[in-house]
Amino acid sequence: MLNDWKADALLLRSRLVREALGSQAANVLAELEQGDQQNPSPQPSGYSFSLFAWRDWSLAFMQQLSRALTDRQQKERNPMTEIVKYIEQNYPSDLSLQEVAGKFQVSREYVSRRFKQEYGINFSDYIVSVRIEKAKLLMQNPGLKLAQISEMVGFHDVKYFSKVFKKHTGHSPKDYRDQAEH
Repeated sequence: MLNDWKADALLLRSRLVREALGSQAANVLAELEQGDQQNPSPQPSGYSFSLFAWRDWSLAFMQQLSRALTDRQQKERNPMTEIVKYIEQNYPSDLSLQEVAGKFQVSREYVSRRFKQEYGINFSDYIVSVRIEKAKLLMQNPGLKLAQISEMVGFHDVKYFSKVFKKHTGHSPKDYRDQAEH
């Protein structure tokens, strides 16, 4: 039964690596198999058989797999993570799809498609949602006027800001602020 479990674990490892790493899978699997030779599984029919030895081997096996996948995936640059960080830091400025794609050396189509896949909304709607969330936080400060808040979050026209805010929240900025105070 333990040999069957080991065979299943090796199959799982192979499938996970192939699915996660695609064309790099063969190299990673070769490295993992070399590690298997250095840390062989306990023999179920051996003289010193112990379930503790199997537990320790299984843990080491899974940790090695986890490290291999994590290391490779971290080496691959994920531009979407970087793009989202950039938007979070630069939301007050005029951010266009063209400008952001150029900054991260990817196509506009790539950014547009990946945003829809990963976040379920398009690029411009994502920027608007970040701006609205920042505006909600700023509205907690009664000393700030709506015109100031609108400018601080990247809307240069307070009427347009109010229209977009109401569309996203269901409340005008004034109504939202009044509700927040109560």
